[in-house]
Amino acid sequence: MMHKLNHELGTTFIVVTHDPAVARQTDRILLLDSRRIVREDVVSDPYSEDLKMLKNSPLGRAVLEGMEADLAIEGMVLYQDGQPTEVGRFLREMLEAV
Repeated sequence: MMHKLNHELGTTFIVVTHDPAVARQTDRILLLDSRRIVREDVVSDPYSEDLKMLKNSPLGRAVLEGMEADLAIEGMVLYQDGQPTEVGRFLREMLEAV
């Protein structure tokens, strides 16, 4: 119903949530920290939103910034001897694209 009111009547809704699944149902997400807007995202498809969340996570930042140490998740090696593996390069390219 909120989507319909927004699209048909131009009604604006402000939804406050800590639930990423709820936030992804909106057109725009504003991330607040200490009452200040620290990031704004225009919501696209759910998969892109998941990648944006990963990009801004500690793991995403580690992949984008590079690792001096080895990094593996559930047996999948992303960095070895300070260099990205094929999987690590693929993940970094995906995160850089969003």
